[in-house]
Amino acid sequence: MSVEFYTASPTLFGVEAFVPALKSYIDRYGVSTHFEHTLVKVDGPNRLATFTSADGATVETRFDMLHVVPPMRAVQCVRESALASASGYVEVNHGTLRHTRYKNVWGAGDAIDTPNAKTGGGGPETGAHRGAQLAAGRAGLHR
Repeated sequence: MSVEFYTASPTLFGVEAFVPALKSYIDRYGVSTHFEHTLVKVDGPNRLATFTSADGATVETRFDMLHVVPPMRAVQCVRESALASASGYVEVNHGTLRHTRYKNVWGAGDAIDTPNAKTGGGGPETGAHRGAQLAAGRAGLHR
């Protein structure tokens, strides 16, 4: 059996702490990895997936089973708001989670412009940190 992992990301996973464990499985099962490959077309009847690589090349690969995760992005109301950065996520200072332009706004979860995977788990991960930063901000400790 041949297993290949294609991802538009430049890394195996967006949360660095999980990469060593994931990499051990990749190595154990002999999975071929292809980073910075964006899925652009699926021809189901012919079992053909087409990707565009970071250098613009078109890569076609045949499959027996295909598991696809759509690109992650913030919801439309965030992407189109004044709170969003060029990436479409709420623009925050990565250390404080406070908005970089609107000092009375803090962000949390998968809607913020931080370098973590947007997997639905960002709320709990940033919630406690945001609470501490919000308290510090209200106390005047962040300027």
